[in-house]
Amino acid sequence: KTDFLANVSHELRTPLNAVIGFTDMLLMGYAGPVSDRQREYMGDIRDSATHLLSVINDILDLSRAEAAALPLDPRPLDLARLLRSTVRMLQPKADQGGLTLSLDVDPPALPAVVDEVRIRQVIVNLLSNAIKFTEPGGWVTITARRTVDAGQEEGGAGWIRIEIADDGIGMPPGEIERAFEPFVQLDAGFSRRFEGTGLGLPLARRLVEAHGGRLNLFSEPGEGTQAVILLPLPAEGGRDED
Repeated sequence: KTDFLANVSHELRTPLNAVIGFTDMLLMGYAGPVSDRQREYMGDIRDSATHLLSVINDILDLSRAEAAALPLDPRPLDLARLLRSTVRMLQPKADQGGLTLSLDVDPPALPAVVDEVRIRQVIVNLLSNAIKFTEPGGWVTITARRTVDAGQEEGGAGWIRIEIADDGIGMPPGEIERAFEPFVQLDAGFSRRFEGTGLGLPLARRLVEAHGGRLNLFSEPGEGTQAVILLPLPAEGGRDED
């Protein structure tokens, strides 16, 4: 299945990248002047193709993760800097939704050994969900701390605990594990109101687990959601080489 999806994904991504690339060239005026209406339509083409490309990539990543064949490239880096840059990237989306987005990291530097691309993918997914499911005027916070967990193996160095919390619509506690099942959304009304494939959370959990960590959700209807990530600290501390 993994090989099949990899081949199909390649066949789909190649023409999609061409659609996106040539649309960008048209928008930049390489084929001549572009009217406002043409620019609007070409922007819709690019956005739709980009969204489809993202879905295809998620399907392939999830298939690889289920087959324990997802490649990771863990390297020493400052996780706090990754979080700050990710928050800056999503700040316009929060502003557009009328939300307060804040970050609290203690200490200011958090050395870790992780795959930067994959962990950023997890944080972007969880933050995007928090923003999407929070009403205007609400808040989204992300905190990061070193911690010692009761489940830590003897002799381990502890964990980095990242919590992404919001005061959004929430969900019943009994539905949380269903949210981690691929292609699942909680009900038809939910699906109509919020776009999504149901791939983000299952993929995020598998990416965290591939790093030897854990991802859990805590939620109540109308009281928001907390996503908690535990990533293991290096056995002998960490060193920021980024």
